[in-house]
Amino acid sequence: KEKFGSICSVVTTLKALPNRGINCDNREEYEKLKTKCREMDTTVGSGRVITMPVITEDGQPIEDPNSTGEQQTNNGPLTKEVIQWKLLLHQIGLDVNRTDRTLVYYESQENLARLWDILTVYAWVDTDIGYCQ
Repeated sequence: KEKFGSICSVVTTLKALPNRGINCDNREEYEKLKTKCREMDTTVGSGRVITMPVITEDGQPIEDPNSTGEQQTNNGPLTKEVIQWKLLLHQIGLDVNRTDRTLVYYESQENLARLWDILTVYAWVDTDIGYCQ
């Protein structure tokens, strides 16, 4: 509940910015939020955080791990779901490269890579919607 409340206050603060700026009461909270976002920006999507093992317990590299961290053992045909998702990857890449460059955030290749990651994961997780331009 506390986490939801802090998210709501952040959203309220951010919504107020374009209309009337930050009042003195929220300035300190906004600066703290900005600092936290900058700290997070250096680790999330940078490749510095590994979320699954890349070697086994005996020190052997995992060559082709799947999403559960286990090594894939069969080389059989891919499921229809996997094929559909892999076909979307190319289109997502094309659309990410056409992202509106007037937004300063997307001038960086690193941030474009983050957008690609988010879109591809969402397309995999929510198969009902998948990916749409």
